[in-house]
Amino acid sequence: MSKISAKIKIDLKSTTYAKLNTLGGYLVVSNTYVVALSKTGKYIAATVTCSHEPKKRIVYSNEEWYCTDHGARFSLAGKGLNSNGSKGLTIYKTATDGNTLVIY
Repeated sequence: MSKISAKIKIDLKSTTYAKLNTLGGYLVVSNTYVVALSKTGKYIAATVTCSHEPKKRIVYSNEEWYCTDHGARFSLAGKGLNSNGSKGLTIYKTATDGNTLVIY
């Protein structure tokens, strides 16, 4: 992980990020990223800004990314699942050593 050029590093032991230690838990980090621990136990990250209209309304819900403003839906890979999500969503890679989560 030390060779990864991180956009952000998250201390998974910090109480600030406790929701990321629960399957299905998610947080908005730095008002830029939505970070979640999927129900399969994989850390995932996406932009918080919807591609339908540039509003910071993306959340993680039911194993997909969802815009709470106009209902745009995206797969975990960022593919649009309805007409409002047709432009796709920016997805980021993640890596963890169990203590630190890196988004890159």
